[in-house]
Amino acid sequence: MALERKCCVPNCVLDTEILHKFPNPNKDIDRFRTWIYNIGGDILAKDNEYIYKYRRVCHIHFEAKYHTRSKMLSPNAVPRLNLTSISFVEKDPLLDITNQPANSPVDPATSDVSHSGECTITETTNQTLCIAPAMASTTATIKQSPRKNEQQMLKTMKKLQKLNTLYKQRLKKEKNLATNTSFQKTLNKFKTLGAIFTKMQFREVIKPKMGRRFTKEEKIMAMNLYKLGPEVYRWLIKNGFVLPSPITLSRLLTNLK
Repeated sequence: MALERKCCVPNCVLDTEILHKFPNPNKDIDRFRTWIYNIGGDILAKDNEYIYKYRRVCHIHFEAKYHTRSKMLSPNAVPRLNLTSISFVEKDPLLDITNQPANSPVDPATSDVSHSGECTITETTNQTLCIAPAMASTTATIKQSPRKNEQQMLKTMKKLQKLNTLYKQRLKKEKNLATNTSFQKTLNKFKTLGAIFTKMQFREVIKPKMGRRFTKEEKIMAMNLYKLGPEVYRWLIKNGFVLPSPITLSRLLTNLK
């Protein structure tokens, strides 16, 4: 799948700005989710890996405090400007702006027009709304964007509800199988590494990540897997297999010495 060389923010039509990648979901999942929720739109229904690899956000959606001299972003950058998502666009201020006459004067005490054409309007409540020139040029786009976003959000919510129901059903089946007496008796008859690995999966998958415990035999089995290929070992963990972390294996190796 090819990289989309445009901004994924709904209704953003700028194609001359620098594009930024999303935070790596495997390293900074909290900030990754903040980006997604702030932007909204169709990316809410996309897979994390897909968003990280193929979706981008343009420079105009980030405050100046997040910019660096090399036109990159600081490690804590979060998109907050020129977003059309419901959480950042308030209906009343938008209606006030779009209903103003075209020839109305600009009050220097409350407005500031930069050379690039961006306009910052500050209300008495100290709330600031920034609109990109391309977005502000069409009144109809600003008026319709909340309604369109509501429809997109409803569709996304329905998809997420279906996924939630599906995952609950799968988890219930896995729990039932993991606690099934006949299934456990069958596994206990085998003593191979494959049987140890399988029993460990069914026993630990129903536990929270921080509550998982492994026997010495399972750790030694995992160490053998790790020696065969660290990349394969990390791939297994990344794709949902329950295995001791490399740090746990390192501690075991230290104790054995």
